[in-house]
Amino acid sequence: MRSTKAFVLGLGTALFVERALTRRRRRGDQSGGPVDDATIEHRVLGDALPAAGIDPDAVDVEVQDGIVLLQGSVEGTERADALVQKVAEVPGVRDVAAMLRVSDRRAA
Repeated sequence: MRSTKAFVLGLGTALFVERALTRRRRRGDQSGGPVDDATIEHRVLGDALPAAGIDPDAVDVEVQDGIVLLQGSVEGTERADALVQKVAEVPGVRDVAAMLRVSDRRAA
């Protein structure tokens, strides 16, 4: 189950998006064992962020007990959604809590 809350900020040029994927089963690595938080963080930064088209320097990643917290800025809700999905697919991730500022880049 996924819950989503979005709040329009200012003149509608940015959105504050909070996304959380809940009740995800703990997944281990390919050997079937548990995955430590440092490994999860490495995989999120090295694999999930680039796969979602996000610059790893634009988003802070913290992992505690398999729960990934994402904080930062991304362009467009599609990229924010893709990021949350890619992070949720990383082995060992139990939950994803994303507190992302999503910019709406419309041509002026």
